[in-house]
Amino acid sequence: MLLSAAALCAACGPDGLDRPTRQLLNELDGYVSARDVYVARKLDQMDALRKLAQSTEDPRMRFETEMNIASEYFSFSFDSTQKYLKHCQELALDPLKDRDRYNLASIKLGHLYAKAGSYMEAYNLLYQQIDTSSLTVPLRTEYLFALYDFSMDLAGNSGM
Repeated sequence: MLLSAAALCAACGPDGLDRPTRQLLNELDGYVSARDVYVARKLDQMDALRKLAQSTEDPRMRFETEMNIASEYFSFSFDSTQKYLKHCQELALDPLKDRDRYNLASIKLGHLYAKAGSYMEAYNLLYQQIDTSSLTVPLRTEYLFALYDFSMDLAGNSGM
């Protein structure tokens, strides 16, 4: 027993961590120290997308670009994501008059509300405002993913 304890101590480094764990922690430290670089890259990318959206006259292209912007902002800024998704809803209703695009923006917005802990808003959007009988197969998949994620968040298993 004493011999196995000594072998275990010898396998660990001076701070009690094995080599693979120490390497992973060093790698994580590198990512954390480079945070400002990642944030600057993300902001540059979002700025380029915003400029593209502002210069686009075609409502379909604008919708697609703003949905991409919302996706980029999703884990970065609630307010900006919400702004772009609501604008996508407006574009889908008028001038596009495209129910599928409206439903897609609404599903993404409901997912955002759920992730932000705005459960009543998520519930109202996902369960009361979306006509699920009219969803196409790809939209139904998006919808079911949002519902699954919403239910996991409500159960306290958000994975965050």
